[in-house]
Amino acid sequence: MKSEPPVVVGVDIGGTKVAAGLADCEGNIFVRSRTPMLTTGSASKGLDAVSTAISGLFTGAASRNQIAAIGICAPEPFDLRTGVIITPQSPDLA
Repeated sequence: MKSEPPVVVGVDIGGTKVAAGLADCEGNIFVRSRTPMLTTGSASKGLDAVSTAISGLFTGAASRNQIAAIGICAPEPFDLRTGVIITPQSPDLA
């Protein structure tokens, strides 16, 4: 049985939506998904939106076992040590 080529997942976390894409290692995009981002509520609601966007990529297009990497873009500063997105202070508060 021939093994399937690896795929990568890209996720763009925005203030109003989460967009995700499934692509091959050459950059050819196979599937895109989009889900609303809830900016009010708990962090778990935001994580649910990210999870929904990623899950929307796998409607038979590719096996999750093929994922070689996931890249995430977020609009806020990111603490590399903790993996936490940090909310910046307003310049008026600094």
